[in-house]
Amino acid sequence: MANLSRLATDDDNPEFVGARNPDDVLHVRFYERALESSFKTLKEGRPIFDTLIFIEIHTPGNNLNIIDRPKCGRDEQRFPRQWSHFKNTHSEDPAKQGTPLSAWPLLDVAKVEMLKAMKFFTVEQVAFASDEQIGHLGMLAGMSPMSFRDKAKSYLEVARDSNIVNKREEELKATQIKLAEVEAKHALEMAEMNRKMNSILEKMATPSVPPTPPPEAKPKRTMSEAHKAALKAGREAAKREKQQVT
Repeated sequence: MANLSRLATDDDNPEFVGARNPDDVLHVRFYERALESSFKTLKEGRPIFDTLIFIEIHTPGNNLNIIDRPKCGRDEQRFPRQWSHFKNTHSEDPAKQGTPLSAWPLLDVAKVEMLKAMKFFTVEQVAFASDEQIGHLGMLAGMSPMSFRDKAKSYLEVARDSNIVNKREEELKATQIKLAEVEAKHALEMAEMNRKMNSILEKMATPSVPPTPPPEAKPKRTMSEAHKAALKAGREAAKREKQQVT
């Protein structure tokens, strides 16, 4: 991937002959992209988008080297010409934050684009528009401007009420899960208590039997030296008598 950072040997080096900004060969554009805010969508119960500014950088002759990311502060100084063009062609008012018209089932693609041309980008802008602002639409939305604004208000109210109901259902479900966990824990504790009580009752019902004493060890008999000498003398005498007989 080619290095898109500025070269220090160009504009920063006054002795460099033929110095030029290497960024001049890049195709750069700033543009707006609507990204859904998960937190706000969950909170409001309807799609909520934030409009962010992105920058797209192409390297000529290389279709694989494309940078597409959210704009950061240094991009404005690095590409002042492209940034100035973006600022001149994109008004910051109104702030494009809320539910995009494309997420409103009441409108088709053609009506969404026509409303954008009239600088209406979100359902909230339609719902809170003044009589003068909404009056410029005429029958563009397929109904009177006031009816169109009322439908936008109703859409937001229904979404808000539905979100409240959903939150209450989620809270109720969480409470039921918590109670089920407490009941399960209580059942386990009661089962363990019953097991211990049954064990104690079984021990109390069984008569105690004294333990059998171990057998007494018989004393080992030992022969005295005198007894040994007497036996030996008797064996020798018997042996001599036997020899005399024969």
